[in-house]
Amino acid sequence: MSEINLEEAADTQFVNDDVSEETSGAQEDAAQIFYDQVPATAVVRLAYPFEVDGVRISEVEFRHPSFSTVEAVLAGSLSELDLHSSMTGLSVTALRALRWPDLELVSVIARHLAPSMKRV
Repeated sequence: MSEINLEEAADTQFVNDDVSEETSGAQEDAAQIFYDQVPATAVVRLAYPFEVDGVRISEVEFRHPSFSTVEAVLAGSLSELDLHSSMTGLSVTALRALRWPDLELVSVIARHLAPSMKRV
């Protein structure tokens, strides 16, 4: 069993591999994009820590989403949960495993950090 450690996470590069979304009807080449490491925008310590696939999750770190991820949510090809997964680096499975009080807090913070998703 391993635990997510903030000091180890600080050394991790976050990958955005969702850039293969359709834009203006044209298919873009799939690319892996590596961002320079920056500190988390927000960190939440979970009231109900848990383990997924042998990894203990006791905190959730947030980073701002990429434009392509926001674009995909607005186009309907990604869900809000996928957006939150992209922002936290946690899988959708891990986010679904959160107890309600933790999920509610995670959702509020993610919605605050993401741009407005109001559709016309």
